[in-house]
Amino acid sequence: MEALLNRAARLKLPASGTFELTARCNLDCKMCYIHKKAQDRQALAMERPTAFWLDLVEQLKKAGTLTLLLTGGEPFLRQDFREIYLAAKKAGFVVILNSNGSLLNDSLIAFLAQNPPARINISLYGASRETYGALCGREEIFDLVTENIRKLRARGLNVILHYTVTPYNRRDAEAIYGFARELGIRVKNATYMFPPLRSCETGCAEAVRMSAEEAAEATVDCLRYRLTEAEFRQQAELYAQGAALPMDPEPEELRAPGERLFCRAGGSSFWITYDGRLLPCGLLPQPAILLDGLPFPEAWERLKAETLQINLPKKCVCCSLRSYCEVCAANCYGENGNYEEPPEYICRKTKATVQRMAREAGE
Repeated sequence: MEALLNRAARLKLPASGTFELTARCNLDCKMCYIHKKAQDRQALAMERPTAFWLDLVEQLKKAGTLTLLLTGGEPFLRQDFREIYLAAKKAGFVVILNSNGSLLNDSLIAFLAQNPPARINISLYGASRETYGALCGREEIFDLVTENIRKLRARGLNVILHYTVTPYNRRDAEAIYGFARELGIRVKNATYMFPPLRSCETGCAEAVRMSAEEAAEATVDCLRYRLTEAEFRQQAELYAQGAALPMDPEPEELRAPGERLFCRAGGSSFWITYDGRLLPCGLLPQPAILLDGLPFPEAWERLKAETLQINLPKKCVCCSLRSYCEVCAANCYGENGNYEEPPEYICRKTKATVQRMAREAGE
C-alpha cells in the first residue's frame, strides 16, 4: 500500500480520501474543532444527503482512489451510515473508520464483524470516568467505550486507539498504554494540539493544549510506555547522538522542487467536509472547492493547482532537528496564518523533546 500511495503521489492521483460525514457528535470534548450537538438542526441541514456521498463513491472509484476514511464528528450518528459504508466497501476501497466508540452496540458491532473495515480508530480520551467527565462532559461514557473496545477485539476487528494528549488527560498515558497491551492493540498518540482553525464552523472553540515544554514531556512519556526498556534506551541514544530517527519515508520524488518538506495533502490525498467542500486536509479551512454540482475530477484539478501555490518555511529545510519535528504546511498556517514562518510552538516542543531524550540517554 505504501508503494501504491507513493506512486499516486508522483502521478498526483487522488489515492487517499476522507469523508467527514457529519459535524455532529454526542460528546462535547473541549479540544475538538468539529463537534456540533447531536441533534443540532442547523448542522443537520448543512450535511450533504446520502445521494451526495454515494455519487462521490462512484466518482472516486473511477478516479483511482484506494483508501477511504469515514469520520465526523461522530459518523455513527448518521442514520444512513451503513448504506454509505457498504457502498464504499462494495466499490473496493480500503475503508477505515474514526469513532469515539460510544455509539457502538451489539447490532452495529455484528454488522462491522460481518463487513469488516481495514481498521477502526477509536479515540480513547482517558483512563477513568473522572477524565471523561472533565474532558468530554460525560463520565459514564468511559465504561461504555472500554467495553465496546473489548467487544470489537473479541470479534477479531482491527482496532487502533487514538490518544490525544491534553492538560486534562496527560496523566492517563501509562494506564491507556497498559489497557492497549492487555488487548494486544496499538496506541497512536498526538501530543501536538493543532490550533482549531475550523472550529468557528461549529461554534468557535479555543485551543486546549499544554505548553510546548509540557507537550515534549508527554511525548517522551508516551515513548516510554509504548516501547520496551531496551527500545526506549535505543531511541534515547539516537536523540543524544543527533542521529536521524527512523520515520515515515520521504522519497525524493515526492518532494516539491527546491523543498525538503512534503505532504500528500492536495497532491494525492483529500478531505471532503460534511457540507460538501473539498480540502487538502481536514485541518485547514482553505483552499476549499465546493463540490455541489462540480464533478470531482474537475474539483481535484483545481485543488491541486491551488495547493501547489503553498510554499513551506525555508528555515525548516536544513534544520538539524528536522527528523524529530512535526512541521508541516498545515501547522505553519495554523500557528502563524502563513506558510513562510516556522511554527515557533513546534520548534520549542521539538527542542525540548530532544533535550529530554538526551538526558534520558545519560541517566
